[in-house]
Amino acid sequence: MAFIKIKKTIIIFSIVAISISQYLCFLGLGLNSSGEHDDLFMFMRSSQYLRHYNKAIDTELPKQNLPEQLSNDERFKKRFDVSASLWKTYTLTSLLYNIPVLFNDVINKDNSIVNYSSQLVTMLVSSFIVTFLIFLWILKRFLDKQMALYILITLIISTAIFFISINFWMTQYDAHLFGKDKGIIDFLKRIIMLPANPRYQFHFFSFTPRNQFCLMLFTTFLLRWSDRYKLSYWVLFIGFLFHAAMGIIFFLFIFLIDLIRKILFNQNNFNIIVIFLIPLLFIVRSDLLFVLLPSFSLSSIHFLLLIAIFIVVVYIFQYIIKNILIKIPLPENISSKINNPIIGDIIIFFCIWLIGLPLAIYFNNIADDFSSVYLWSQILGRPLAMMHGPLLLAFVIYIYGWIEKSNILSKYYHNIVWGKILLTGFYLILIVWFSSGVYLFNRGYSTFSVLTDKFVEKLDEPFIPLEPNERNEAFLLYTSIRSFDDNKDYFQQILASKK
Repeated sequence: MAFIKIKKTIIIFSIVAISISQYLCFLGLGLNSSGEHDDLFMFMRSSQYLRHYNKAIDTELPKQNLPEQLSNDERFKKRFDVSASLWKTYTLTSLLYNIPVLFNDVINKDNSIVNYSSQLVTMLVSSFIVTFLIFLWILKRFLDKQMALYILITLIISTAIFFISINFWMTQYDAHLFGKDKGIIDFLKRIIMLPANPRYQFHFFSFTPRNQFCLMLFTTFLLRWSDRYKLSYWVLFIGFLFHAAMGIIFFLFIFLIDLIRKILFNQNNFNIIVIFLIPLLFIVRSDLLFVLLPSFSLSSIHFLLLIAIFIVVVYIFQYIIKNILIKIPLPENISSKINNPIIGDIIIFFCIWLIGLPLAIYFNNIADDFSSVYLWSQILGRPLAMMHGPLLLAFVIYIYGWIEKSNILSKYYHNIVWGKILLTGFYLILIVWFSSGVYLFNRGYSTFSVLTDKFVEKLDEPFIPLEPNERNEAFLLYTSIRSFDDNKDYFQQILASKK
């Protein structure tokens, strides 16, 4: 008998309340962080390529007219190549970002100046709402009350971890596993702390396209662990549309997990349509990959070669599904663990991760500085951080089951603690956390509004680069956005007297 008895409706309501509170906190932190402002403008800029591609190309940063300090910085200029390719990587996200823009065009027919602070917030919120509604629909339609309770407990623990981290200055590591100033101790700390206590950039209830993918990834594992493998592939596909780069990486992880189970136990958990769609669409949308791999220039020959390789892989995969079943004499305890939906997924995931580690280290060592920082040093760090939700959920499921089987909580304890004290305490804490979220959001929104107001003034002045060069990215991206929206070449104006 379950020792926590709550109606599913109350559980879902609690999940909604804690998720919105967490989202407001993360959004406020992102708006308030100067390190995030260039990315925020990149998100806005990505929507413009879908709205009018040629016009977006015409309003890109003129690299040939930059001041010497910036024109000699190849890493700085490549960041704008990344910006120009994001609309393909974030296709669904960029499409959703256009909804508030189109709405503003309808109600703002006099073409007065856009409030970019409010527009950005409505962009980010619209994308989150879509993924959150998908998550809630799947939770209500396909998951039972027990799994909903596991999700709620997972969110409470995850929120508590984050709350403790920001209030007691616990270190939250970025996803760079390798680097010139990183030793083995730092590497070991990161592989432990990334899944245990990731930054808000990798949480499933935050504001970037990566976070929307995280929520879909979390939902994918929820469905897999509820024996709905075919449907889970479609949810992963939706996540892929939000973030193609992370989508293809986790597609490979999940595909290999199911392939190993097919070979060992003849389990067919595949969704063939999605397995064909994701790699094919990634090939079409792989511009960002080729920006991060500057030594490889994408041409029509390379594109046709990728298509040919994909077709060959498809035929090999079909052959494996139909004909190969390998009987490996595994010990019964190992075989049962690998065959277990939850434990098996986690064990095989980390085995694949370990196999990929030498390759990531090798390519990181031979890559140039830009590719190392933005691709190879993070290619295995980000998956670790994004597995925070699924790993914590698995922990909750097994600890909850152990407590229930051990019968250490009496009925009297249940009635007093779970029925009264704990629930009351939870909602009191939730009210405080929601208030904190509102406060952080208001502070972040104010900071971002001040920034955009300063940028408006700077459009009328000659551009003077700041040190370090990264501090110039947000303003120059804002200039591209304004040039697009106002049909005016602001770059010609601010770079007229370049230094």
